[in-house]
Amino acid sequence: MVTPLEITAILGAITGSVSLGVIIYKTWHEKPILSINVEDAYHFPPVNESYSFREFSIHLVVNNRGTRSTTIHTSKLSFIFEGKTFNSISQRTHFIRPDSSEKISINFQTRKEEFSQNKNIDNGLLELIHTHGTEHIQLSQIRLVK
Repeated sequence: MVTPLEITAILGAITGSVSLGVIIYKTWHEKPILSINVEDAYHFPPVNESYSFREFSIHLVVNNRGTRSTTIHTSKLSFIFEGKTFNSISQRTHFIRPDSSEKISINFQTRKEEFSQNKNIDNGLLELIHTHGTEHIQLSQIRLVK
């Protein structure tokens, strides 16, 4: 014979298991779903001789079709030019609301001594690290603007 205490324990175990399943399901499905379109990617030489940095600028449209917001907190730009790898990091944050589309610009700098080429750059990689993961975006070309 099953006692009332055992029935209570069985109901508690079932309720707890179902609740855990619902929490896992919500955590998995209620997250940001990002799609990213590159509008423009360019670099330009230092504006004058006394300025020691080359500027890179990437313009994106970030669509969040998910139910949660996210924050892009680190952006990394890397490319290989004439056999040498170049990397630059931006720590500027970008808040992306749920069910929205945001235009963002990410700017990077390298010392003009590190990269002094006045040419287009092919095959760059942009890495966006956000609250819920990492997105990798291939940049077919980073064009030179004079």
